[in-house]
Amino acid sequence: MLNRDVLYRRNETSNVLMWVGITMVVGLLSLAVGLWLGNTVLDSSGDKVSELQAEVQGLQSDLWLADSQSQTLTEDLAATTQAEGSLRAQLSQVEKNVTSAIQTLAQQKSEFELLSSAQEQIEAYGQNNLDSLREMSDTVEKHRLLLVELRKELPQTREESLSYWISMKTIAAKADPALAPPADKVILKIDNYFDWSDRTPSVTASSDDYLDWRFVDYTSSGADAYLEATASFTKEAMLAVIAEMDTVVSQLN
Repeated sequence: MLNRDVLYRRNETSNVLMWVGITMVVGLLSLAVGLWLGNTVLDSSGDKVSELQAEVQGLQSDLWLADSQSQTLTEDLAATTQAEGSLRAQLSQVEKNVTSAIQTLAQQKSEFELLSSAQEQIEAYGQNNLDSLREMSDTVEKHRLLLVELRKELPQTREESLSYWISMKTIAAKADPALAPPADKVILKIDNYFDWSDRTPSVTASSDDYLDWRFVDYTSSGADAYLEATASFTKEAMLAVIAEMDTVVSQLN
């Protein structure tokens, strides 16, 4: 009975020892596996950490570069904004200058149109006045020639008198057509006057014959009508010249 207990205990102890040994072997194996896994994990983690550190350094470098570029872009943006502001100011000034130039051009165009219109009016007025002046000058010249003829001494012969008064009629009619009839009256009486003149008494004639010729025959022959017609024509011609001078003075004023 004792042997059985001893054997039983020995077996139990052996089993315990075996399990202890197994447990220790398993523990050692577990420890070995753990160490191996730990080393593997540590090695792997080290590589990962190195990679992560390298990536972090790369990211930091990229971040620094991006920050530097951002600062550069910010400065460029500020410079661009300032340049844009300057360009806008210049553009605004240019627009003002263009507007001012357009207004000045419009004003100059308006002034040019006014000047052109005034010039056309002046030219038209000047042309009209020029025509008037030419007409006036022509009329004055005709009256001047009439006045020149009136200042001449009357001819003393029949032929010279006829030639003179025919020329006088032509000149007088150009100056004033109304003077033609008075000139005709003078021309019609030329023969009467010179017929009477041809009957002048000789120096040996009596005083009665001379007085009869000088007063009676002078009237009855129509010789006096010649001198009266001459005086009437001269008066009307002078009045025509004076009237024309008054007209000229009035137009010039």
